[in-house]
Amino acid sequence: MTRHHRRIPALLLALSLSVTALPGVAQAEEAAPQRGVLTYQEAIAPRYENAKTFSEGLAAVKQGGKWGYIDTDGKTVIPFQYDLAHSFKEGLAIVGKSSTRAIETWDGGAYTEYVYEMGFIDHVGKFTAFQMVDWSSETGATIPYYTAMEYIGDASLSFHNGLVALPGEYATSFYTTSGQPFDSGSMSPTSTMNEGLAPGYPEAVSGFGYFNAKGETVLLWDEPEYFGPEYPSDYGTEQSYRVISGGLPFNQGLAPVFQDTYDAQTGEFSTLLGFIDKTGAWVIQPQFEGYLYSGVNSIYQFFGEDGLATLAKDGKYGAIDKSGKAVIPFQYEGLMPTHEGLMPFLQGGKYGYLSGGTVVIPAQFEKASGFNNGMAVVYDGAKAYLIDRNGKAVPGADKLDASTYFVEHEDGSKTVTSPGTYPVINVDGKYGYGKLEYLPPLPEKSAMDGWAYPEVTAAIEEGLVPSELQSLYLNNITRSEFCDLVVQALSEVTGKSIQDLVKEKTGKDYYAWIREYPFNDTTNGNVIAAYALGIVQGRGGVSFDPYATITRQEAAAFLTRAAKVLGMDVSNASTAPFADSDAVGVWFKDAVNFVHQINVMSGSGGSFLPTGTYTREQSYITIYRLFKAITQG
Repeated sequence: MTRHHRRIPALLLALSLSVTALPGVAQAEEAAPQRGVLTYQEAIAPRYENAKTFSEGLAAVKQGGKWGYIDTDGKTVIPFQYDLAHSFKEGLAIVGKSSTRAIETWDGGAYTEYVYEMGFIDHVGKFTAFQMVDWSSETGATIPYYTAMEYIGDASLSFHNGLVALPGEYATSFYTTSGQPFDSGSMSPTSTMNEGLAPGYPEAVSGFGYFNAKGETVLLWDEPEYFGPEYPSDYGTEQSYRVISGGLPFNQGLAPVFQDTYDAQTGEFSTLLGFIDKTGAWVIQPQFEGYLYSGVNSIYQFFGEDGLATLAKDGKYGAIDKSGKAVIPFQYEGLMPTHEGLMPFLQGGKYGYLSGGTVVIPAQFEKASGFNNGMAVVYDGAKAYLIDRNGKAVPGADKLDASTYFVEHEDGSKTVTSPGTYPVINVDGKYGYGKLEYLPPLPEKSAMDGWAYPEVTAAIEEGLVPSELQSLYLNNITRSEFCDLVVQALSEVTGKSIQDLVKEKTGKDYYAWIREYPFNDTTNGNVIAAYALGIVQGRGGVSFDPYATITRQEAAAFLTRAAKVLGMDVSNASTAPFADSDAVGVWFKDAVNFVHQINVMSGSGGSFLPTGTYTREQSYITIYRLFKAITQG
């Protein structure tokens, strides 16, 4: 019997949404834009040879053949000196300078190799060189990192959870925010580390697996699983087999992995995707052929804000929940993750948008992005422009460079970038930036419970609810979403950016907090800010559990701590007269008493229901009531 074992690269379509949001608050003297009317103006005149989207308030632009960074006023913050420049993430940006190296060949000859000398910069331009092992040294010394330009290609490089994967000639390696190589043992990473685990290939043997933050291999598939009868072959007999050949990072406790199957009877190979848990057990059996997910230059998320993963099966796209149940039928040519309540779909070669499975913007675009801040980038075959949530074009915003937002990579994957406040524009081959101002229309009454509508819309009118959370009002709010909400409210009440507020309250820089990486399952800046301010805590060691929903007593605790940050006296609240007071956890009693005393949370039917669910609409109402308690006394 002949046994065949091969590693099949997963050449499935990967499409990612990159959402760039600029922190900060509007100045008081600026007139607020009319709600429901998106305005566009040229902010930075087109004068650059190339430009990338803004991230963390800075954008990489090219001038005189070199890359530098500008702020949203067009001021050069980091001089033009780099031949390679990537977007900021976690307070750092990967950069490189071109160089050459003489390489000796085995026969005594030599050739010139064109390389990048790589490192990273912080927001003030401080450069740190990556260090690589000097293999010619017998002492294990390190030298400044360099790699051939061809290995970098068009890859988008950024830190994720404190690690960046840099490609080399023989393998990809992780590097830390100190510039030093990360010891991953015998594994070479294939993607980012998320929820404490990273996917990778063993360097010495065939196979695929996952390793942890200590570099220990915790899951490994290095042998095929044989099944079924043996069949005659040119080499004797052979048997069908299946083997795990690749995968993506974990998200919400599940990892998408690829299983290759060889059918000995037909001689055919197939590759299908399924989902495993952290023990390596199948949760959703392999059955999918393609996938799209959210995560480049943002928070990696395979199951989107609605808890759905978009996948292909039998040549059509649909969406499943974490149990594997099909929620959106597999009937589309393409389907992107939901963002801000809208899901881009492809039908008949054109893109449109779904909401809860219903078409709300008909298929009419050649290309389309997800929504961000109430707008999306679309391409009609001739030009790229912006639309609002009703599908209407934004006047003036038709100078966007389509190649900036719809990128096809060398490996066949695609990246779609959603618009930020400052979209990249292209005029006659020169790049600049527009500026968008938009307040989404108030929601319809049918979008939420009738009793909730007045206070929810009041919260939105006061600027307390982020635009990305102005949908799915009946959904239970997650821990991460609540942090987004609280941070928005803190900025609105104080008139300060969250960066300034964190520095003022803690004495430590906002990005320094992020780079402490207190949690292994999120680097959401709003989560870290809320943690730094003492509003939220982790769960069980280094986990935050960002996608978990919160209970009413947890909401009371979060709101009380936010009130304390805003200067309220949260001590000595009177005991709340709830019939179920004994059911309130001992750690939450003071908080429940406080939010009741200031009329932020009142319960239902004389009970507080401490372990009951807490929806988006309820969270917006209580944030609004806290806002009134602070501003009106």
